[in-house]
Amino acid sequence: MRALRERRASGSALIRDDAGRKQCSTCAEWLYTDAYVADTSALDGLAGQCKACVRDSRLTARFGVDAARYDTLLSNQGGVCAICKRPDPAGRALAVDHDHTCCPAVGVSCGKCVRGLLCWPCNVGIGHLRDDVSVLESAIHYLTRSHGHAVEQLPQEGPSAEELGVAA
Repeated sequence: MRALRERRASGSALIRDDAGRKQCSTCAEWLYTDAYVADTSALDGLAGQCKACVRDSRLTARFGVDAARYDTLLSNQGGVCAICKRPDPAGRALAVDHDHTCCPAVGVSCGKCVRGLLCWPCNVGIGHLRDDVSVLESAIHYLTRSHGHAVEQLPQEGPSAEELGVAA
C-alpha cells in the first residue's frame, strides 16, 4: 500500500513522453494509451502493463505458453481452430487446449501437454465430452446414423453404454 501511495505522490503513473505515450512497466516500451486497458484503481486510469504484456503473462501463468509460442501455434494452424478449421465465431482469441490427464486442474497447464488452439464451441464441446475418445466416437456414430432421421426410427446399433463405460 505504501508503494502505491508513494507512486501516486510522485506522479510516475502520469509520466508521458513528448508524443503522449506511456511506458509499460513490464517491457519498458513507450506506447500510446490505446495499448493499455482501463484500470480505475490507477492514478491515470490505465493499467501499468500494456495489453501485449498482460496477454503474455496470462498465457504463461495459466498455460505455460508465452505469446511467441501461442502465435507460432496459431500460424501453424493457419489462424483457425485445430478441429473445425474456422476462426472463433464470436471473434475471440482461440483457447489453448491441453491434455487434462497431464494437468487436471481447470484452466492451468504445464505447457508441455498443449495440443493446439481451439475455438470456444470446439473447446467446450470436447470438454463436455470429457476428452474421451470413445464418447467422441459414439457421438460420431450417433450423428451419422441419425442424419436426417428421427432416432426412434433407426435400429439401435453401435457400442452399448456398458461398452462405453457409461452408467445406464
